Amino acid sequence: MINLAIITYAMPHLRGQQPYNQNLNMWSFWITSAGMCFMTFTLTAAGVLQTHLERVLGMDFMEVQEQIALFFWMRLGSGVIVVCGVLLFVYATFSKGEDQQATTG
Repeated sequence: MINLAIITYAMPHLRGQQPYNQNLNMWSFWITSAGMCFMTFTLTAAGVLQTHLERVLGMDFMEVQEQIALFFWMRLGSGVIVVCGVLLFVYATFSKGEDQQATTG
């Protein structure tokens, strides 16, 4: 996420243009963050369940993989959400932002 923040700050200066579309950029940040958090929780739960099934219940590895397959499908879904957020970030960063007038007062 720090890389995305650096790109967000530096890209308008490097390209010599007005800043990006900030509304889309905020949406992309939250979509990407939500996808990454869900992926983290999903894989954590899968790891805890896998450890319990293999060590405590003594199941074989392949039997356990069948039991935790749902978690990896949920991980795939969260990965798709992360990719959508990153694509939205790329679009928001490289599209021209709204022209804003500076007001003094």
